[in-house]
Amino acid sequence: MRYALLVTGVVCALILMGCGGGGGGGDDSPAPTTSAEGLWVGTTSTNRSIGALVLDDGTYWVLYSSQGNSAVAAGAIQGSGTSQGGSFTSSNGKDFNLEGLGVNNLTVNATYVEEQSFTGTVRYAASGEQASYTSAYDSG
Repeated sequence: MRYALLVTGVVCALILMGCGGGGGGGDDSPAPTTSAEGLWVGTTSTNRSIGALVLDDGTYWVLYSSQGNSAVAAGAIQGSGTSQGGSFTSSNGKDFNLEGLGVNNLTVNATYVEEQSFTGTVRYAASGEQASYTSAYDSG
């Protein structure tokens, strides 16, 4: 039940981020970013689809699919990291796996090009297993 609530919350956050704002006239163009901030969509080296949201304070959420089936949610990752000069690092990530593997600690090491690409590696603390990912910025 806790996992279902987490996944539902992350999906709602991603949907709300895509809604944008209403409002009056003026320039509606987004302010330029100086971090890995944004909505990212991509794939992993283990054949999973991902959708990630990185906030300006470094907090991030990632939803990932089951292997080879982007229509089935398999888990969510949450943590906070630091982005500076094209590098993003996080040492406190948690993977909330819905495929029976429970909650696992992880680290993230990545590179990004602002509002273009976000590529990196996730490493699981207990097992040492790694998975890489590539993603593109979603301006929606």
